[in-house]
Amino acid sequence: MPQKGFYLDMRRCLGCFTCQIICKDKFDLDVDENCRRVVRVEGGQYPTPWTYNFSLSCSHCDRPACQAACPVNAISKDSATGLVLINENTCVGCRKCETACPYGAITYIKASGKVKKCTGCKERVDVGKEPLCVAGCPRRATKFDDIAKLRALPGVVNAIRDYANPALTGPNLVFTPVPRALP
Repeated sequence: MPQKGFYLDMRRCLGCFTCQIICKDKFDLDVDENCRRVVRVEGGQYPTPWTYNFSLSCSHCDRPACQAACPVNAISKDSATGLVLINENTCVGCRKCETACPYGAITYIKASGKVKKCTGCKERVDVGKEPLCVAGCPRRATKFDDIAKLRALPGVVNAIRDYANPALTGPNLVFTPVPRALP
């Protein structure tokens, strides 16, 4: 099965939240609902404080914990892209998938009583376009492509600090990290 995935160059990410806002707008999400979120990690002390940012959404895992936890089989992997998708008509809003996801990628939508997550903008990908979060990044810190191509980029790693162990689900997200982000 083909597998698409995301890449984040943490050296380029400013933490501007453009990717989070554009995704929030696409899905018409409320204030505390996010299908993509920017995480800011801060540390150090004066006179040497430090910070780094990273953008997270669904990692479209090889073995999605959300899919395994769904009691009504509302979650599936698209055979053409490997994207993990939720069938909103089948979802009953039990939130078991939200609890099962080790990456915090699923959000509960109060208005519908159901859950949502990143779809990789499948409707855009199907016509050869990038997901909105990638297209909107002002620093081009993100990419979306076949995960094998992204994993072949120089300096890419599968795990960073503050990101759940990738051995759990086989996420299709890779990073070019800043040194402080390495485990």
